[in-house]
Amino acid sequence: MPAPIKRFLPLLVILVALLGFVLLRLTRPEPPQAGDEERRWPVAAVVLQAQDLSPELRLFGQLTSNTDALLRARTAGDVQAVPVRSGQLVLAGELLLQLDDLDAQALFDQRRAELLDLQSQRQQRLMQHQVDQQALVQERSMLQLAERQYERQRQLAQGDRASPRQVEEASLALSQQRLALMNRELAVEQHPSRMEQLDAAIRRAQSQLQLAQRDLEATALRAAHPLRVQEVLVARGDRVNVNEPLLRIFVPEALEFEARLPLSRIAQVRDALAAGQPLLATTEVDGRRLVFRMQQLAGRTQDAAGVLASFALQEGDVDGLALGRFVDARLKLPVQQQVYWLPTDAVQGQDRVYRISDGRLEGLQVELLGDHQRDGRPGLLVRSALLQPGDELLANRLPNAMQGLSVDVVSRLEPGHE
Repeated sequence: MPAPIKRFLPLLVILVALLGFVLLRLTRPEPPQAGDEERRWPVAAVVLQAQDLSPELRLFGQLTSNTDALLRARTAGDVQAVPVRSGQLVLAGELLLQLDDLDAQALFDQRRAELLDLQSQRQQRLMQHQVDQQALVQERSMLQLAERQYERQRQLAQGDRASPRQVEEASLALSQQRLALMNRELAVEQHPSRMEQLDAAIRRAQSQLQLAQRDLEATALRAAHPLRVQEVLVARGDRVNVNEPLLRIFVPEALEFEARLPLSRIAQVRDALAAGQPLLATTEVDGRRLVFRMQQLAGRTQDAAGVLASFALQEGDVDGLALGRFVDARLKLPVQQQVYWLPTDAVQGQDRVYRISDGRLEGLQVELLGDHQRDGRPGLLVRSALLQPGDELLANRLPNAMQGLSVDVVSRLEPGHE
C-alpha cells in the first residue's frame, strides 16, 4: 500500500463511522406521542359496616406472683439436707430444707426450764400467802398478849413488885410483836402485786418458749402449700446465720401477669373496673392458653410510658411456668357502640384513612379504638363522624396515597358479622 494512503487510513475509518452514526439518527423511528389519559392505581377496598365490637389492646409484660417469697433462716445452724432443686414442684408438707437443730433445741430447753421455774415460784407464793394469812391471826393474838403483859408489868412496877428491867423487857417484847405484825400485814397486802409480777414473768417466759419452739420447728423447713421452688441459695454443709436467705419459692396457682397500659386507655379501663366489668387478657405460653383477669391499676405512674396493671390467673395450666417470663397478651376492652372494622393496612400513618369516592381518594382523620382480629385477620376498630355505613375505604398500603389520587378498585372486602 502506498505510504500516503496508509497515513490517512485511520482518519478515513473515523469519518466513515461518523457518517454511519448520523445516518442512523436520521432514519430512526419517531416515538409515539404520550396521550392525555391519567393513570389509575389498582387498589383493594373495604366496605364499612357499623357494629358493636370490643377493641383489643396488645400488652407486653411478665409473669409475677404476690406469693413470691424469699425464705430465710430463723435460727443459726448447719444445713443438713436440701432435698429440693430449682424448678421443682413441691406438695404441701414436703421437706424443703433441714438445719441442724442442736442450737435451737438447747434454747428451747432453756426457755422451758425458765417457765417451769416461774410456775413453781407462783405455786410457792400461793402457799406462802395461805401461811401468812394464818400467821396474821396468830400475830394479832400475840400482840394482844404482849400488850397485856406490858400493862401488867407496868402496874407491878408502880407497886414496887416488878423491877424496871422486867418493864423494859415487856416493852421490848411488845415492840417486837408490833413489828412482826406489821411485816405480816405487809406480806399479805403485797400478795396481789407479787402475783401480778409472777404472772407477767410467766407470760413473758411463755412467749419466749413459743418463739424458741417456732425456731426449733423452723429447722425443718416444710411447704405450707403446694409451691414451686425458684432458686436454692444454700447447699448441704453450709453454715447459715439468722435471717440468711435459704430458698425462693412461689405458689403456681397464684400466678399473675403485669403489664403497662397506655395513658390513653386508663380512663376507659378505670371506669370498667369501677362498674365491675371483667377485663380479660389472653395469651399463649408454650402452646397453652392462659386467661388473666385484671385486678387493679397501680396507684402512681412511674414514667410517661403508662400505668402498671396487675392481672390474676383465671384459666389455664401453669405447670412448669417460671416467674419473670415475657408474655405477649391481648386485653379485651369494653364493647364500643357503632364502630367500624378495618384491616390493618387500611390505616395510613397514625390515624388517616382514605375514602374512595368517584374513583378518587379522599383523606379523613379517624379515632383509633384498638386492635380487633376477625377470623384470624388482624385489624383495627375506628370511629369517625365523617364515615357512614357502606362507604368504601382504601384497604391496602399505597405509598403514594394522596388527596384526589385516581384509583381503580379491583377487589372488595366485606367485613361481615360477628
